[in-house]
Amino acid sequence: MAAARRRSLAQNLRDMVLSMVVVVLICLVVVAVAGRAQPTPTTRVDYQPVLIRARAAADFPVLAPVVSPADWTPTSARYEPLPDLPGVPVWQVGWVTAGEQYVGLSQARTTDRRFLAERTRDGRRVGVVTLGSTAWERWENAEAGERSLVCTTDGVTTVVTGTVDWTVLEPFATSLQGG
Repeated sequence: MAAARRRSLAQNLRDMVLSMVVVVLICLVVVAVAGRAQPTPTTRVDYQPVLIRARAAADFPVLAPVVSPADWTPTSARYEPLPDLPGVPVWQVGWVTAGEQYVGLSQARTTDRRFLAERTRDGRRVGVVTLGSTAWERWENAEAGERSLVCTTDGVTTVVTGTVDWTVLEPFATSLQGG
């Protein structure tokens, strides 16, 4: 009787292990098929209404490209104060390039270093470049892989930043016009 009981326990244990193996294999197949990361589609926003509002409210020329590059997707646009600078509205708009890189424009009537630190992600100044008749400071944050162009005129700081190369960032900065 004890031998039959041991065989029954062994049979039950074997059946349980086999069942678990089948369940784990099914789970692995489901995860392999359904668990693949799907690319998040880029959501396009129309930044023109926010630009119009910012230009009506700001006491400085709010900049924007005359024409956004055709293969760039505008993904965000705001004109509102930042938490670190209450009462200082900031115009900001961002794009994703065809190569899935980021380019952003931020502008505010401030010379507060916190604005610059936040917009350049604590970058450091690495030089100056003249684009048209405007001198822009070059800033880099190598760890974040970002470059920024900074221009402060009449108390207004403009930051063009992105993960793109200078050869993309500089012509974009040159294309900006106020309204």
